[in-house]
Amino acid sequence: MNIIESVRVIHDEMIVHRRHLHANPELSFQEYETAKYIRSVLDNLGIENKTIGETGVVGLIGMGEKCIALRADIDALPITEETGLSFCSKNNGVMHACGHDMHTAMLLGTAKILKANEDKINGIVKLIFQPGEEKTPGGASILIKEGVLEKPKPEVVLGQHIYPDAPVGTISISSGYIMAAPDEIYWTIKGKGGHAAQPHLNNDVIISASQLVVYLQSMITKFKNPVIPGLLSVTAIHGGSAPNVFPDEVKLMGTLRSFDSDWRTKMHK
Repeated sequence: MNIIESVRVIHDEMIVHRRHLHANPELSFQEYETAKYIRSVLDNLGIENKTIGETGVVGLIGMGEKCIALRADIDALPITEETGLSFCSKNNGVMHACGHDMHTAMLLGTAKILKANEDKINGIVKLIFQPGEEKTPGGASILIKEGVLEKPKPEVVLGQHIYPDAPVGTISISSGYIMAAPDEIYWTIKGKGGHAAQPHLNNDVIISASQLVVYLQSMITKFKNPVIPGLLSVTAIHGGSAPNVFPDEVKLMGTLRSFDSDWRTKMHK
C-alpha cells in the first residue's frame, strides 16, 4: 500500500470535500447537513457508519480485536466570512475559520484509502466525526457519554489540527502536551446606572470593568510560575447604549488556557 501515491490520486477529491464543507458551515451541535454529507460519502465508499449524539458520525473499517480511532471535528464558528473566495460561506455569520472543514476532508480522504486497503488492516479503524468542538460542553464529552469509545474500544485516538504558519507539505509533531485545556469565562459587573452629568449618583461599571481587565492580565505574572505555559485573556466587553448614560451592567467574556492542572484549579479559585 503506497500511501503517498494514494493521497495524490484522491487529492482533487479531497479539495472538493473541503470546499463543499467550507461553503456550507454549521455551528456547534447544528451540523445536521454536515453529518448528512459525511454519511453520504461513507455510504458511497461502503463504510459502515451511524449517527451519534444527533450530529456526530462514527464509521468502522476492518475487522479484528484491536482498534484505533481517527478523529476530526466538524463544526464552524459564528464569524462572517469576508474572503471573497469562490467557495465562500453561504451561511451568513457562520464560517469555517478554524479549519474543521479541512480536518473533515482529510478524514474522509483517509477513510477512502483505508477502505481500499481494508484487507491489509490488522484490526478495526474507527472514524469519529465529532460535533461541537467550539462550544461548551464539548462534543467529545457528549459522544463519550453516548458510547463512542466502546464496542469496539480503541486503544488510542489520533487527531490532528492544521497550522497555517507551518510550511506546506510539512507535518509538525511534539512529545508531551500540544493543545491547552480551554476554559470559557464570563463576568457580569452590576451597578447603578444614571445620567453622565451626575456621576456622583451612579456606580460606574465601565471603570470597574476596565480595572478588572487590567487586573486579570496581571494575574498571569502574579499567580503563575513563569516556566509554565498559560494565559488569561478578556476577548469581549459589552456595556452601555448611549453617550450620556451610565449603564447598569457590563458583561465580559474571556478564555483561560492551561497545560498544568494544578495552576488551572488555582486560577478557578
